[in-house]
Amino acid sequence: MPRLHLLKKIWQAIKYAHQALRALDVSAINLEEIDISKKVVVVRSRGARAVLKLSIAEAIADPSIIANLLPVQACWLGYYAGLLYDPAEIQKQKQYLKNAEGVFSLKCAAGQYRVVSQDRKGEITYMKSNDTDVITEYPINIVQDEVTISKFDASQACYIGILAGIYVTKYGNNAQTIQKKPPILHVIK
Repeated sequence: MPRLHLLKKIWQAIKYAHQALRALDVSAINLEEIDISKKVVVVRSRGARAVLKLSIAEAIADPSIIANLLPVQACWLGYYAGLLYDPAEIQKQKQYLKNAEGVFSLKCAAGQYRVVSQDRKGEITYMKSNDTDVITEYPINIVQDEVTISKFDASQACYIGILAGIYVTKYGNNAQTIQKKPPILHVIK
């Protein structure tokens, strides 16, 4: 009986340590800055002095960068990529995308939520990985809720950010009319 009790204590200690490490939200790569005018991002690898400057398109196309960002940072990277979305720019970047080692993937590896579909209105349907409850929201609403976006895998958070950025580019200030929740971010002009 004492052995079983000891094993339970050890298991609880391991479980607590695992939860504490996840709560730190430590990622291998940190997004330092996004320069919209130059269309450049600066990323830094944890524990390294060197910084890496990439175009936004190159950062989006590199799955190792996206996978190692926090979901919130990946979402903002996607959001600004969506804001800067230009079909002519995409044509210029096609050669880089053809030569890229990986392809942008929506594979859900680590998130609590996963994207299921997108309907014609642009709403995203997502669900918990271990549940059958389905939630449908516009990408702009998901982006504004930091708690929700942090529960997605980084690649899916980036995708949601891209959709939100494209939506804001397309509809401009009219994007505010579809929100079901009050905005979290206040923009001051």
